[in-house]
Amino acid sequence: MSYKYSFIENSSLLLLKTMFPIIPALSKLVLVYVSGISNQTEIKFISNSDNNNIDNYPAKLNPDVLTRFRNKKSKYEWLKRGEEPFSQNTIKDLEPKIFDENEKTILCIRIPSGNNTDTVDLLFFYFKQDKTDFGPSKKDSGLDTSNKKIIRIMLERMIEQFLSIQKNDYQTLLRQNKIFNETINDKKAQIKEFEDQIASLAIHHINEINSTSNCQYVFSKDALDKIKNYKGELFELNDIIDNAISFARNSNPGKSIINIDESYIRLRTVNYESRKTKSQQLYIKYPDVAAFLDMYEDAITEVLNEGGIVKSATVGKKLKPKPLKPAAISLAIKKRNKKIAYLMLQYEDKWPLIRAEFTPIQNIMKASQGGFREVS
Repeated sequence: MSYKYSFIENSSLLLLKTMFPIIPALSKLVLVYVSGISNQTEIKFISNSDNNNIDNYPAKLNPDVLTRFRNKKSKYEWLKRGEEPFSQNTIKDLEPKIFDENEKTILCIRIPSGNNTDTVDLLFFYFKQDKTDFGPSKKDSGLDTSNKKIIRIMLERMIEQFLSIQKNDYQTLLRQNKIFNETINDKKAQIKEFEDQIASLAIHHINEINSTSNCQYVFSKDALDKIKNYKGELFELNDIIDNAISFARNSNPGKSIINIDESYIRLRTVNYESRKTKSQQLYIKYPDVAAFLDMYEDAITEVLNEGGIVKSATVGKKLKPKPLKPAAISLAIKKRNKKIAYLMLQYEDKWPLIRAEFTPIQNIMKASQGGFREVS
């Protein structure tokens, strides 16, 4: 069961609900409080005759008497029935009389309002007329002064303890929230530091290429932002940048300064372990076709690195172990078309250059939009 912080509920209402069941000598408990919903003073009560349910108290507040109650400095006072701020008595009627102490069986305790620090809420504890709940005594004997003192001190301390726990709960949540925010901020700082490191590695690699190339490659801001989001293995980052350079050079022939745009950066969306598992699956299923695609991917890479245009004739010359002519390439691809389409659809992170540059297999992919199943 999850813990519910005590301050989530109105403190006075929670006291009303909590205190009544643990004090057997009560006939009812009445609360006058400021509602956080309506911002108005309301009366709630709980009693044995109402199955211990909190309900609206069937009485109206006497504004003058209520003001007098709230303005008193004392935290408590004992009352007799009819002296409450929801009785019909006036202030004049409430003047103390001689020998009425035994009739005072209602203890009023003032507590800070949870919704308004400028006022107080009032809890009225209605004790039974006899004191049999406090031990052996005559049934008709009422609460004496010593009984009332013990009861008052006990209830005051219980309420103080309750409000202290509620305050501590709130302070605990504030501390937890602070720690959580600090953790989030630390995590954000770590992520930013990692992103900056990724960008620095990419810039270092492209600078190394620029130092030996007859043209200069420059990352656009969008390209660097995309590289910062790279979540794969670092040793694969240089391959991704090399492929981006090949795409950019192939798209901008003859230029001395080539901008590496975001569209040239093709991040792989799976991590190394996932890719390794899929590679193992590849070479169990159609290993000859997977090796066939690897061979064409390598050939296309060579063509792009040399600044060539990707087509069957140029790719065929780079195939290993021996070159192939365009007709032979077409025949080899046609013979394996269903298995090629299946592998390309199943393993979207594999063979990015084939997907982007090689028309014969692009045509197979277009034809396979309806889907290819595994074939034997």
